[in-house]
Amino acid sequence: MPISQLKQIQSVSSNPSFDDISFLISFLSPGINEMLQTAAANALISAGKPAVPALLSCFESFADDSILSIVSYILSQNPSSPLSIFLENLSHRNPDVRKNCVTGIGILQAGNSRDLLLIENLSRVLYEDPDVLVSYEAALSLEKINLSADFWNALLKGQGLDNHVFNKIIEISGTAGDDATIRILTQMEFSDERLAKTAKESVQKLKNKK
Repeated sequence: MPISQLKQIQSVSSNPSFDDISFLISFLSPGINEMLQTAAANALISAGKPAVPALLSCFESFADDSILSIVSYILSQNPSSPLSIFLENLSHRNPDVRKNCVTGIGILQAGNSRDLLLIENLSRVLYEDPDVLVSYEAALSLEKINLSADFWNALLKGQGLDNHVFNKIIEISGTAGDDATIRILTQMEFSDERLAKTAKESVQKLKNKK
């Protein structure tokens, strides 16, 4: 790996110009040394708002999934990214892009439980995405949005979630739940020992909150 290129990337990581941002994006291409690629991605994250327009244009300019995976991750870590880019790509062909878009929504909407359409979109991903890692990420983003106990209780009563995802829902309910959650969890029968253990722990957490 050329040390000079790494130093050049590091030198433009703060307050980069338009040309600097284009230079950093050039290191996101396939075949680039992984350390240089990572350094460029971190520099673009550090660049903040000025990097957003060029990164958004990548979704129009590039079809390569490996590039879009990195670009969507960088955007997901940038609070200046528009929510629309994440919503538009929740059904992207690439699961890494979908996962990063779900992450971005959670970061942008942390603490905001008022957008019902957004919650519906994340709930759809939770139940319908073919990749369990994307569904799991949807659970994490829904947790960040700070939804009511009723929302989590409805998920506990529902069916159709992968056990890995459902285990996370049970875990979240131990923090976000209420008395009704305790009743639901204690009445449920689990064939999976991990789910049963998580349910017991969540019930105890809720009782300790009283």
